[in-house]
Amino acid sequence: MSGISAGMRIVPVAAAVAAAALVAGCGGGGGGSPAAAVAPPPAKTYPSGQYGKALVLTIPGATTSVTALASPSAAGSDATLTQGATSAALTVTGGPSTGTLPMIQSSAGADIKSYKGFNGSGNDAELLIVKSVTASQTLTDSSFGVVAVAGPAGSVQVGGFHQGTITPAAQMPTVTATYNGVFGGLELSDPTTVRTLAGTTALTANFGAGTVQGSVSNLKAGGLATGYGLDLNGNISGNTYTGTTSFTGGGGNVTSSALNGAFYGANAAETAGALALTGRTPIGSNVAITGAYGAKK
Repeated sequence: MSGISAGMRIVPVAAAVAAAALVAGCGGGGGGSPAAAVAPPPAKTYPSGQYGKALVLTIPGATTSVTALASPSAAGSDATLTQGATSAALTVTGGPSTGTLPMIQSSAGADIKSYKGFNGSGNDAELLIVKSVTASQTLTDSSFGVVAVAGPAGSVQVGGFHQGTITPAAQMPTVTATYNGVFGGLELSDPTTVRTLAGTTALTANFGAGTVQGSVSNLKAGGLATGYGLDLNGNISGNTYTGTTSFTGGGGNVTSSALNGAFYGANAAETAGALALTGRTPIGSNVAITGAYGAKK
């Protein structure tokens, strides 16, 4: 392959979170082509307050260096998720659409679900939806995940998304709260390497000051330590926040980054978000990173 995505098959994004110790035993990958006919998810009317955003990187087929990629705007793109008993679909405004994909793998507790098949344009697509944040805790008002869709001329769109029932403005706290959970994503590095990422997330929201600070640590790729972590910094506006992502401790060099998150459930019981970053890691690798996280108080 002459470029990062030229001729590249969509990687099994389900392995990103399944590789984490918190969800060990859930497996990853697998699948293949869907059945000839897949029933679409049933029509779903979301309640007032339903919300979804995604941060997606578009990788042209001719790309030979991830340093040439630019992170999306922190404002993100609207993401609409529909789920049936055995299928799901994700549509990102101005971004990828998975079409209706059949489920290929689900955890025993149904807290991690992966889907793989072809979208409406006949291109490979994968979707991972996560609700499990620890061995004993599950998100009840939100979910997050990773999407990857092949495009024309060897291009690929990959990104993280979050969605759920957003916290009503009248229920937003005024004090500080801490959240803990997990992260799953993808790392693309020069020249053609794609690795799944998994780690833990800790985040502090100072609602009085209107700020969010957090980190992604214990970050592993394929079960091996990456040698770097991520810092998250954002500003709260109502029940959402936007900001930037950097390498832990200020190491490395960030070319571009974006952070987009929201608070979900009564009294901001949960938070979920997506991030994107391009740059050079503290250990000297050029990378483009995208993914999402979910966490509970």
